[in-house]
Amino acid sequence: PIEDIQYLKVGPEGSHLYENEDYLPRAFFVTKREDVSTEAFLDLVETGRFMPTRKVYVTDSSEPEEALDVSELFIPVDTAKYAGEEVVINCDLPSMGYVVLSDLFYPGWKVTVNGEAAELMKVNGMSRAVRIKESGAHEIRFSYNPLWKRFAWITPVAAGMCLIIPF
Repeated sequence: PIEDIQYLKVGPEGSHLYENEDYLPRAFFVTKREDVSTEAFLDLVETGRFMPTRKVYVTDSSEPEEALDVSELFIPVDTAKYAGEEVVINCDLPSMGYVVLSDLFYPGWKVTVNGEAAELMKVNGMSRAVRIKESGAHEIRFSYNPLWKRFAWITPVAAGMCLIIPF
């Protein structure tokens, strides 16, 4: 439960500034997955049974859950690049599993693994993840390219056309 989280007071006297010392890394690897309904996920969180360091909780995915015959692992992974529209993770993983990026899932994000398109999964209620299908070295690239950006050129072209073509 939330009450169990320990915070360190870091602000000056009279302030209410605390540091959460029990945070998840920005990116990490886990080997287990559980498909759950949104209601079941919320129940896990409310009852203190939500364990993001043990597995990913998936509420909607086109990829069916596959039982991985691997031991339970949790490994923090480093981001090689972290920018507003691109996150790159280079990692050497010991088995199949899931790389989770602790950022918010939002439409317009895409992911590739070693240059190949992969399914971007919404996990743990709000984060982004990708399934890693084999052990070894991987370059995982999350990139943001929303639909509106692809059609942004239409407005200036239409405005230019209005200036050129008399009414």
